[in-house]
Amino acid sequence: MSIIKVMNKRTSIRSFNTEDLSSDLLDKMKVIIIKKRSGPFGSRHNFSLIDINEKKLNELGKMTSYGVVKGARYYFAGYCDPDDRSLIDFGYCFQEVVLELTELGLGTCWLGGTFGRSFIAKALSLPDGKVIPAISPVGLPLGKRTTTDKLVRYIAKSSNRKSHDQLFFNHYGSEGVKPIGAEVENGPLSKILEGVRFAPSASNKQPWRFIFKEDHIHLYWDFNEKYNAAFKSFNIQALDMGIALCHLIKSTDELELMAGFIDEDPQFESIPWKYVASLKNKVVV
Repeated sequence: MSIIKVMNKRTSIRSFNTEDLSSDLLDKMKVIIIKKRSGPFGSRHNFSLIDINEKKLNELGKMTSYGVVKGARYYFAGYCDPDDRSLIDFGYCFQEVVLELTELGLGTCWLGGTFGRSFIAKALSLPDGKVIPAISPVGLPLGKRTTTDKLVRYIAKSSNRKSHDQLFFNHYGSEGVKPIGAEVENGPLSKILEGVRFAPSASNKQPWRFIFKEDHIHLYWDFNEKYNAAFKSFNIQALDMGIALCHLIKSTDELELMAGFIDEDPQFESIPWKYVASLKNKVVV
C-alpha cells in the first residue's frame, strides 16, 4: 500500500478486540516493533513489545492508561535522551512503527501523558538519564468506538486539522511569511501537504510550520512554552516535529521528489518559529 494512503488511513484507536492475535500476525508485529531504526538526526532507537498478561510483569504492578485505552493486551514503548533532537528522532522512528503497523491492519494510539510511567519504566528497565516520551497500545481495532473513546476524541478535537494557510508558507524577506499560493497548494507537492497536515500530534495542536523557498521545504516549530512546561523532563512537542518529519520525508521520497535532508538553518528574517530541519526537493516553488 502507498505510504501516503497509509498516512490517510491511520487514526487513533483506543478500543481493541480482546481476541488473541494469530501467531502469524503476532510475529509480523514483533518484527516491526523491535527493528532497529535511525532518525534523521542520527540517533538510533529500538522499541520493546510489552505483553501486560505476562506473569513476570504482574510483579511490577499494574499497567494503566487512566481509562483511555480499552481491551489492549500489547503495548510498545522505548526511551531516549531528553534533548530535543533525540526526541525528534524518537518521534520519527515511533511514527514509522505506527505506519507499518497500520499497514498490517493493526490499531495504535500515541500516549504521551495518559499512562503509568512507573510500570513502563520497570518493564523497560529504564536507564538513568533517559525518558519515556510515549507509548502506544497495539492490536486489532474493536470496530466500534466506545463512549470513552468518542469523548476523548471530542475533547482532543481529533478530527480537526489546521487549514493550509495556517501551516504552509512562502517567505518574502523582511516582510516575513505569507500563506502559500495556489501554485503550491494545487501543484505536485499537494499530496505531501495533505500527508503532513493529517499527522497526529499531542492534543492535536499541530505545531509544525513549513516554509517553501525555491527547491527547499523548511520545517519550523511553533513552540508553545506553557504546554511543553507541563512535561518537566522534556519538550513533548519535539515528538510532533519528529512525526511531521516522518510524514514529510516518506511522502516526498515515495513521490520521488526528495533530493536530500539538510540540517542547516537558512536564517530567514522575521520568522516567529523555531527552526528544525529542511528538505531539498525536485520541485522549484
